[in-house]
Parts: sequence; C-alpha cells; structure tokens
Amino acid sequence: MSYMAPNVDESIWLIPTAGARRGSSWSTQKNRTSKLDHVLIVRHYLDNSGNRPAKQRINPEDLRENIEIAKWVESSKWGTLCEDMFDYLAETDEHFLCKLILSYSNMDEVDLAHAAYALANSSNSEKIIHTLLSLLNHEQPIVREGAIHGLANKQLSKFARYRLSHALTEEDNPILVEEIQSLLDQ
Repeated sequence: MSYMAPNVDESIWLIPTAGARRGSSWSTQKNRTSKLDHVLIVRHYLDNSGNRPAKQRINPEDLRENIEIAKWVESSKWGTLCEDMFDYLAETDEHFLCKLILSYSNMDEVDLAHAAYALANSSNSEKIIHTLLSLLNHEQPIVREGAIHGLANKQLSKFARYRLSHALTEEDNPILVEEIQSLLDQ
C-alpha cells in the first residue's frame, strides 16, 4: 500500500469500462455482475494548488480485498475500527491486522497508529516487521511513532536496521529521531 503525498486530497471514482452497460448506475452494474473487473477504478490525487488531478488505476483485486475487509469490520462486534479491535486482532490474528494496515483504505492516521501500537506485543514474524517498517514512510508523525513503538520489542534483521537507519536520515521530528536512534542502539 502506498501512501499519499502531503497536502493531497483523495477521491475514488468508479468508471464503467467497455464490458459495462452504458447508462447503468454503479449499483445496477454491481447487481448484474459480480466481476469488478468490468469497472475501471481511477484514484484522483488533487493537489491544493488546483492543478489537474493525476489518475492512477486501482487493481480490482485490491478493491475486492478492501470490500471484504470492510464487511468484516462492519460485521465485527465493534462495528467500526477502534483500539479494542486492533488489540484483539494483535492477540488472535496478527496477520489479518497486518492485512488491515496494508490494504484497508478507510484507516486514517490515528487508526494506523493504534494498529501499529497493537502490534508491539505480537510475534517477530517478517510480515509484522515488514508492515511496521512500511509505516515509517507515512507522512504523519503519529503513524511513524506507532511504527517505531511497534518495532521496539522486535528482533530486527540487518534489513530492518538498514530501513531504520534510512528512516533516521529522513526523519525531521526530533522526538522520533531520538526514538529511532534508541531502537538502533539496542
């Protein structure tokens, strides 16, 4: 999952492609066929200067995964993303929590930070460490802080230490610089 550049608003458009019936609404289209590949997903990145938006195609498989995650979240006992859900997943299904972090587009920076904190006491699996390392590139300091906290109790490979040292050179928040340095000193 890649993250948006700073100062960017995101909107997603569903555009029927050649396989779709002209003039049909998305809900009608969706009811006629379960194949989301009949729809071209275009993500528009609008910058604050009012420049023409850039377009990026979204893989239909990613959209399916996002829909599956959304259904799971809505049908869970919490009904929405929350700290309790993240803590529960960290204890019972940490790999699904990683999937949620990497794939679910409805997570804001606070949700991402809480999810990363929840992974702090999970196993040392490569998937978890990779997920946390990917959050070090996030634009919001709260998310990067959550990732650093999540990595604090992990046994870090040479690659993970390399990624942390690179994050250290890129980090402009002095508190996070200190936290990354303490991780590297372990």
